[in-house]
Amino acid sequence: PVVGHGVLDMANGDSELIEEASSAKITILNLGNEMYESYENPKSSTNLLECNGHKWLGSANYVATVPENNPALTLAFLAGANGKVEKLGSGTVGGQTATEYQFSADLDAAASEGPNWPGRTILAAVSHPKTQPVQVWITPDGYVAQVRFTSQLEPFTASTTNNSVINSGLVTTTLTLSDFGSRPNIPPAPNPATVATLASCQASPNSTGNSIPITGSTLVNG
Repeated sequence: PVVGHGVLDMANGDSELIEEASSAKITILNLGNEMYESYENPKSSTNLLECNGHKWLGSANYVATVPENNPALTLAFLAGANGKVEKLGSGTVGGQTATEYQFSADLDAAASEGPNWPGRTILAAVSHPKTQPVQVWITPDGYVAQVRFTSQLEPFTASTTNNSVINSGLVTTTLTLSDFGSRPNIPPAPNPATVATLASCQASPNSTGNSIPITGSTLVNG
């Protein structure tokens, strides 16, 4: 499993996520229509991307096209609630009392009706099924305490000079929210000199001589 924490600015949808797994620490910045990602070895703080010496991957035209990497898009699911909303019961989420509901989200409706955040409209083009089952936990004050959905991970091939890996399956994403009203502290975009584009990483070898053909699905779930 991959766990992490972060900050979401509800005013504009910007966010910083830090995801941690046994082999990598992944930092993701969603800033307007831009997304930047950095991979580090948590034991040595060395950069795992190593695309021509650049620390970050991303650009002004590189956006998080899957909600697993963008909490603003996950919350936008709520605007696409379609049909019956089923109440499942009450419980506690992060110390908060909350009621759990389940519904189907229409991603096209979420793209057109959701909060006016940059990047919201890409929900209409994501590769998930157009109708997405969603669970949401709402506090008595009307705050969203948690959102959970399960999606299909698209198959991809991550090739190096030594091997090829095919990955597919289901991914369950749980977004838990707290500290409402706190002032978000989200870093600015990285220095352009430290950012490699997706195209350059696909075409160029890294410092170990391995090619890095990275796709959106690879970045999200790799």
